[in-house]
Amino acid sequence: MNIKATSQHITNQLSQTSRSPLTFLPGHIFQGKITKLFPNHLASLSINGMHLTARLEASLTVGGRYWFEVQEGSGVPRLKVIENSGKQSTELTTGVNQQMIRKLGLPQSKAMEALLLHLSTNQLTLPKATLKDAAQLLTSLNRYDREAIEVVQTMIQKKLPLTKDTANALLSLQKEPMLHQQLQQLMHATEQSAQRLEPTVQQLQSALKAFFNQSQWQESRSPVQHLLSQLTPSSSTEGERQAATSLLVKMGVMNPNEDVQSFLARVHQAATAPENQPVVKQLLPQATVHSLTQLEPQVALERMMNAIAIPAGKDGSIQLNQLLQLVQPSLKAADLEGVLLKISSQPLTNDERIQLETTLNQSVQPKQIEGMRSPLSSLQQIISLLGYDHENEMFKHLQNPNRSDFIHTDRLKGILMQLQNELPEGLKEKVGEVVQRITGSQLMAVEQQGPLHQVLLQLPLALGSFQTDLTVQWEGRRQSNGQLDPNHCRILFYLELENLNEMIVDMQIQNRVISINVFNEYDKPTSLISLLLPSLKATLEQKDYKLNVFGWKKITDYEQPSHKPSNEQVYNKRVDYRGVDIRI
Repeated sequence: MNIKATSQHITNQLSQTSRSPLTFLPGHIFQGKITKLFPNHLASLSINGMHLTARLEASLTVGGRYWFEVQEGSGVPRLKVIENSGKQSTELTTGVNQQMIRKLGLPQSKAMEALLLHLSTNQLTLPKATLKDAAQLLTSLNRYDREAIEVVQTMIQKKLPLTKDTANALLSLQKEPMLHQQLQQLMHATEQSAQRLEPTVQQLQSALKAFFNQSQWQESRSPVQHLLSQLTPSSSTEGERQAATSLLVKMGVMNPNEDVQSFLARVHQAATAPENQPVVKQLLPQATVHSLTQLEPQVALERMMNAIAIPAGKDGSIQLNQLLQLVQPSLKAADLEGVLLKISSQPLTNDERIQLETTLNQSVQPKQIEGMRSPLSSLQQIISLLGYDHENEMFKHLQNPNRSDFIHTDRLKGILMQLQNELPEGLKEKVGEVVQRITGSQLMAVEQQGPLHQVLLQLPLALGSFQTDLTVQWEGRRQSNGQLDPNHCRILFYLELENLNEMIVDMQIQNRVISINVFNEYDKPTSLISLLLPSLKATLEQKDYKLNVFGWKKITDYEQPSHKPSNEQVYNKRVDYRGVDIRI
């Protein structure tokens, strides 16, 4: 799946609607093509697909490419011809670059040649006064490749200081591994460090543990455990019990034609059997044969379900296998992968559909941490814990040292910067890489193009025990209170999930009416979507939003390759979709 190409395509679509005109200010230089000549020294130029009418001070030829410098003046831009690069030339030769550098009065260097070639090839404009500083920066980086030049271009456009530290922070965003992997590797390094008992290393490890714990915003629960808990009268109604029983039979956890009482008696007998005590001890460390024997079967099952917490997916496979040894020894956890998805495509009664929807919703729940009561507050908490507002908070503190609301001890970036110079060399380097990446994300976070604002955030995310990076790109207009307008905006989510793998969610909001398109490599799970869509609509309606469109676009279909590849080229083996990753 070419997720990067697809995400770039969607991002380009987004940026085209908000692309600001090319800037032609005095001192800017660029290469353009003459398309038409008019009387009174006027000409039409083409640059980067845009057309400009300007006043020229030299005789030029239609179709020729020339280097221009914007002159002082008002009204129609006045352009000074610096160099003719040839009528049919599409890129510059080294000789022409050197001529350009001499005529501009700039120092000769490999970096300067690379910058001018980049301007020519990509049809861009840059201030002449900035080129010298940009070339010095490339020389200090000892990099003249496209990636480094584009980063420098971004720094100029965003008016960032042309320093090596800033450039390295932005370059770090394009490197592997991702931020969540960097943090995990750093955590592993603290555990393996020869100086792991030193106070600074222990402080670093404690800070990382606290961040991982507080940034885990969802907890998963095995659907099997939830359905078993529905079999007791204190947990469900008669209709819910019957629906849960039917689903457990279809999953193979209960035997066909087995009623609830017989099933409870069988599980109770298995849980109190001497040969099963090693399994019971692992599953329920506090339980004893005596304590379970004294309980009624349904009470014993209720106590068991309340005492254990089996995560959904691979993380809970060991515990689920232990539970299955008691309730259905012939089954393994691997046998139940994808079963609920298959069941959702089968004919179901209304009670069964409601129970299945409830089970899927219960399989992913927000983690109960103070201040993290919703996905939005969870993301805000992660942004704060990561230290995206570290410099802003420090600035406010310097202005008013007596602020009572100044809290920085739990901000990861601040802690890493504080400990960095006191750590052993290996850890010091890894901490520096993490700080660079966080700083790069801060620098790229906000951009304004005319009345539109873009916010781009990359956050490490823990969905259960699955670690990933979530990239959120939000575009909209700012309101008078400084916040982006939630009634009219576009939000793109880029992430990799445990079961769905890489995916993009493109959400567009117009007058609080939402259109959602999901881009993924798998076929559309129609039955599962139809099962969960009512819950999504109801949740959005609680927030005063209306879901109008929910689309699913398979990436291979969306890319529309020019030639049809062979089956061997497309898939080396068949991969089935399994599981549910995230609750919206």
